[in-house]
Amino acid sequence: MFCYCAQSRRIARALTARYDAALAKANLTAGQFETLGVLQALNDGSGSALAQRLAVDKTTLSRNLKPLIEAKLVTARRGEQDAREIRYALSAAGQRRLAKAMPLWQAAHAQTETLLGKQAAGMERALQTASALLA
Repeated sequence: MFCYCAQSRRIARALTARYDAALAKANLTAGQFETLGVLQALNDGSGSALAQRLAVDKTTLSRNLKPLIEAKLVTARRGEQDAREIRYALSAAGQRRLAKAMPLWQAAHAQTETLLGKQAAGMERALQTASALLA
């Protein structure tokens, strides 16, 4: 019996292991790399905006941000108009770490595309479509 959920989880574990191994040289996991990249794109984002872009709940976001804040790769501050809001930004150290990790990610991505061969483009479209439809 085919199960979309089970197969997707197997693929996610395989891809995560591949990217984690590549990004280890920058002392980052694939999830941390994604978080830093999204923060760079947001420039200065609220916890809500960041959670939405990463497709995680606020509890997961807090748990994932804690080691990045402790490593001084991400800064957290209270919102100016609403003190209950927390705003996150990439620190200078975070920008340097992300820059160090980018070529490692690019190499892992290129290797993955090579392994997928002619099916890579179609798989990319299918994954993007599935993400949009299931979100």
